[in-house]
Amino acid sequence: SNGFTMFTVVRPLSNDNSARSIFSKRTNVGVNQAYMLFLYGSNRLTLDVVTNNNRFDTSPTNFPAGSNYILTAGYDGTLPTASRSTLCSGQTLVTTASETSASMPDYNSPIIVGSTHVGDTRPFDGHIAEIIYFSKALNTTEKIVVDNYLSAKYNITLSANDFYAG
Repeated sequence: SNGFTMFTVVRPLSNDNSARSIFSKRTNVGVNQAYMLFLYGSNRLTLDVVTNNNRFDTSPTNFPAGSNYILTAGYDGTLPTASRSTLCSGQTLVTTASETSASMPDYNSPIIVGSTHVGDTRPFDGHIAEIIYFSKALNTTEKIVVDNYLSAKYNITLSANDFYAG
């Protein structure tokens, strides 16, 4: 695949500094790794795509324990290297980052919810209400539709493009 868009609805329960994965596809650290979306270092949202080489996070923005968030990660290998990866909170783009990989290999690694990999002893410390994964980079309109669906379903206010008036 040359892209993905992943939406998550989470409520972290601690501000632990260890890696607490929301969603990953990898066998172990850097082994058969397609991606990993996780909270790390005072609850900064962090993304690895293919390897740990281009890891980036939302610093200085963090997501304190006890609140509900719609957190989104995007990757588009067709874009220029400097703008292939994004992290958003609701409809707000928090950061764009460089990613050298133009596509994700189809590794035979498991998809894991709430842990970095099978056997890892650092579970996600919180609630994961929903994960929506698209194996393509969504366009702006498609992202707005999904964000509004999640906003309405979980009563999480969007700071932009909030079209649901229910």
